[in-house]
Amino acid sequence: REASRYAEWARYFRTQGWFGRTYDYTCDEPPMTCAWSDIPVRASLVRQGDPEMRTLVTTNIVEAVEHGADDDIDILVPVVNHMHDRAGSRFEGNQRTSYEAFLQSSPQKELWWYQCCMSHGCGYIGGPETYGWPSYMIDASGVQNRAMQWLTFSYGIRGELYYEALHQLPNAWNSVFDFGGNGDGTLLYPGTPARIGGTTHVPVSSYRLKMIREGMEDYEYLQQLVKLGDPAFAHDVARGLFPTAYEARQPVAKLREARDLVIGRIVELTTPRLSAAGARDAIVIDGDLTEFAEAAMLGLSGAEIGSDGSAQVRAMWDRERLYLAWAVTDATQRINEGGADGDVWNGDGVEVMIDASANGAGSPDADDYHVAVNVQGDVRDERGGGSPWDTTWTAGVERAV
Repeated sequence: REASRYAEWARYFRTQGWFGRTYDYTCDEPPMTCAWSDIPVRASLVRQGDPEMRTLVTTNIVEAVEHGADDDIDILVPVVNHMHDRAGSRFEGNQRTSYEAFLQSSPQKELWWYQCCMSHGCGYIGGPETYGWPSYMIDASGVQNRAMQWLTFSYGIRGELYYEALHQLPNAWNSVFDFGGNGDGTLLYPGTPARIGGTTHVPVSSYRLKMIREGMEDYEYLQQLVKLGDPAFAHDVARGLFPTAYEARQPVAKLREARDLVIGRIVELTTPRLSAAGARDAIVIDGDLTEFAEAAMLGLSGAEIGSDGSAQVRAMWDRERLYLAWAVTDATQRINEGGADGDVWNGDGVEVMIDASANGAGSPDADDYHVAVNVQGDVRDERGGGSPWDTTWTAGVERAV
């Protein structure tokens, strides 16, 4: 460890655009792999090389402060078990607030966390203290494999550290056991031609790695809700699924329900809404949209997908009917299929779907209606209640193009 080497690494990582993700793994689980007194010495070398290069140590805030190392650590990484443990343990209850002073002491400070063999028993048969934690072990449930990212969101953690993904790679098809768990540090298998066929060597993902990916996608959905202005809903759902860090062993159905709630809320917040105005006079269906001039307008554009098409949609109603008006701009109109109740959607036109009872059914039911009109005035109208839709139903649509 030399300051000049850190300076050289920092320069290189900056030129590559990687410096924001660069850190020095200063010590792992002190005093197991280094003395507490080694940390300030190592941190000093790092900062001599580049004051903005961050140091990382896997420990909790209590021990870092006790040993006077908190000022020398930029990224503090406690094990998940020390963030919120069961009653009667040293870290009983939610410890998250105890990290606030550390985080506010410098812009470089970050809080990550990690899971380890404490989630299943480090070389021994785990008792009640190892039950229910998030885990990347083969013997853990798929929900436990996927829980860490939900909990990362719930506890306001910036990142996750996992020590290895290829620990037992050479022998992975025979055994991935180590540190008391099946799969500890091994998330991939060697996809050799001799094992899986073909002519090239490829990595084979474990089911657990796929669940980690799913968990990261869940995390992004939760963060999207925050960006959309409803962090309270996101946190309520996440806490409802995993109330504490040691309650990650939940039913699959509960996870799916939570995910559906999050996605449903995102759709609700991002779906454009159009209010229909009450018509004072009778609406004449003749293609003249003057009568819709004062109605609210919803603008649609294909610019994001490279299309020059756009539309303005307005809606009105009276006691008998719902009226919809589209002013569409499209340089080229196409009709691939048409005719009464034909596949008029296969071409240029407009479509309306109505869920009359607003029950959000996963498949069309008897209160769901679909009407499509193409650019030559062909109509397809149908009702739900079966698969495919029932085209014998007639809406009595009047239209003008």
